[in-house]
Amino acid sequence: MSRLIPAELREKMIENARDMLKGRENDHPPIVKLFSIAGSAIWLLSELNPFEPTIAYGLCDLGMGSPELGYVSLEELESIQHPSLPIPLIVRDEHFDAEYLMSVYVEAARQYQSITENPVHLQQAHQKLLSQQAKSKYVPS
Repeated sequence: MSRLIPAELREKMIENARDMLKGRENDHPPIVKLFSIAGSAIWLLSELNPFEPTIAYGLCDLGMGSPELGYVSLEELESIQHPSLPIPLIVRDEHFDAEYLMSVYVEAARQYQSITENPVHLQQAHQKLLSQQAKSKYVPS
């Protein structure tokens, strides 16, 4: 069991992964936001591998200007500790509530070279994806 993600959110993330595997849904909103308390790293996660629930999928930004979709080990994130204090460096934003699908956060991150929750940036990304709807599989929320 992960200290970063409570059971009810884990279940939703596993359900999202099963939807993807069955071809029912290809774009979910992020369920969990993790971040470093000592840096600019952020992870917006939407899925947990149902066969290996320590592996999450989502938008990963290590704070170096190149956020990308990918997989991350929750065990590795949990193991990162403060060098001199007995506290974890990666924590969950308990107040995070996604307003858009992951594709919107990805587009905004591409435009601004980092994960953003700025409402203006997200709305611009949402509008851009809507205008490309005929060319892509984006379905507005």
